[in-house]
Amino acid sequence: MNVCTRLNRLLHGVGHAKGYGVQSPAAYQFVRQVLFAPADPAVSDAIGNQWPRMDRRTRRLGELYFRLARHLQPGLVVDFAPAADACRAYLTAGCPDAVMQAVPPGQKFSDYSELVQQLGTIDLARITLSDGCDGFVESALDNASAASVFIIENIWRDDLSRLWWDELRRDERVSVSYDLYLCGLLTFNPKLYKRTYLLNL
Repeated sequence: MNVCTRLNRLLHGVGHAKGYGVQSPAAYQFVRQVLFAPADPAVSDAIGNQWPRMDRRTRRLGELYFRLARHLQPGLVVDFAPAADACRAYLTAGCPDAVMQAVPPGQKFSDYSELVQQLGTIDLARITLSDGCDGFVESALDNASAASVFIIENIWRDDLSRLWWDELRRDERVSVSYDLYLCGLLTFNPKLYKRTYLLNL
């Protein structure tokens, strides 16, 4: 992504920082109390000691994932990422009693469909956009509940990722989505008016 595009994207979200401009009371509460809540320094320090080479972007994402997991207290967390990393450690710290199911990329569509059916309702999912992930995402969307949240990573990596993010947030199963630039969030509550909030994390 070139400098002009990045600057334009950051300036576009300035008016929505920390919930300003969010009209829905439910979305505003979620933004203020979860997305922009203060970080837990004890958790950040502990995970930082385990992953000493963690960069600033990963730390910001990890702290967000911790707050999401702590808020949702999911029964099942699905992590569709290439390998275990600091972000998975943050998810585990936020909901230590949850079942953590790692799903490695690179399987066939039918394998993903069977796996998702066996898992049941997915409360929280972290999905890294990569080649071949569309099969998993399509199956996972069918197993989301009204309280589920899906984290979509790499939404601004390239043109193809942006197009796919647009398709996901327009999907009829998705209600409110949040474009945080570093990642996107999909929610599925059918009682909420469908829209996308642009926020700078």
